[in-house]
Amino acid sequence: RAIWEYQQILNRRNPGKLGTQFYAGVLNNKGAAHAGLFQFRQAADCFWESYALLQTKETFRKYVSTLPLFLSDEEYQKYLEDNYALYDYASAAEYEETESKESLMNEILTEKIYNFLIDNAKITEISEDEYYGDDEDLDDEYLDEDIDLSDDLLLETEDLHAAETESETAE
Repeated sequence: RAIWEYQQILNRRNPGKLGTQFYAGVLNNKGAAHAGLFQFRQAADCFWESYALLQTKETFRKYVSTLPLFLSDEEYQKYLEDNYALYDYASAAEYEETESKESLMNEILTEKIYNFLIDNAKITEISEDEYYGDDEDLDDEYLDEDIDLSDDLLLETEDLHAAETESETAE
């Protein structure tokens, strides 16, 4: 019933009436309701839609945490077929026999997360000057200052000499 209600709210979505945060919350709640019913693929879809609206770390974590829960046998077998040679196995069967299923599932999840991050990265190109900023101005500022370290070095040398003298006297 809750899933149906959430969907009704989303169907009546009016961008001017309620804010993006509200609809992201509805999608998040709908995802949680699906997860409670073990409908993990639908839950991940809802978390993903919610993340697309607000891009919060919490929603991203929920999305990623549901990914391994709905990995189909077809996806698992496809991964074996696509990758056994990459890891120097003679066949998918040998790959599966040698590696634990948990290890393979972790590899698949890692690949899914990596692809998700690549597909959704927001890359902003900046110039070298923008990257390094005004470092030249900082360097010039420090070069222009006359810093006299001779007094500090003299004090350190005197302290060192005094410590050596004390050490010799104690012997």
